[in-house]
Amino acid sequence: MMTAVDVRNLPTSPPGRPADVAFLTVVEAARFLRVSPPTIYRRIADGVLPAVRVGRESGPLRIPVAALDRFLDAAAPARE
Repeated sequence: MMTAVDVRNLPTSPPGRPADVAFLTVVEAARFLRVSPPTIYRRIADGVLPAVRVGRESGPLRIPVAALDRFLDAAAPARE
């Protein structure tokens, strides 16, 4: 039986982003960002957050951690 990974227990790199994981599931990304999975699906559908399907056409979505980092960097307010 597979269990979901709790992203709160993943190794982190400053400022608290997953470091040693190449991809996150939609649920993991949602937990990390503290939003609902439908919000992640909407960002993927809007083309704002890239994702890849694993396996078949209808396979599960995975979000590259690097893409999540870019998404967060773009959403962060500019600092002077």
